[in-house]
Amino acid sequence: MRPQVFGELQRAGSTAPERVAATLLRRYAERLRVLLERGREAGEFDRKLDIEAAATVFVGTIHGLVIQALDCR
Repeated sequence: MRPQVFGELQRAGSTAPERVAATLLRRYAERLRVLLERGREAGEFDRKLDIEAAATVFVGTIHGLVIQALDCR
């Protein structure tokens, strides 16, 4: 089943699985931005922390690890 899902995500145009995946990633990044902002305000992170960049890097890292884990099976 996994290859079919990834095949759908690689198709040209917007497919239902692609829209679902994009929505999930967007919501996850939004949650991360809120948490990072709270941490910055609480002094847990440097005031200069670029919240948008940090959230993007984190989501990208996790995404890459998930893809690697799936390829190892």
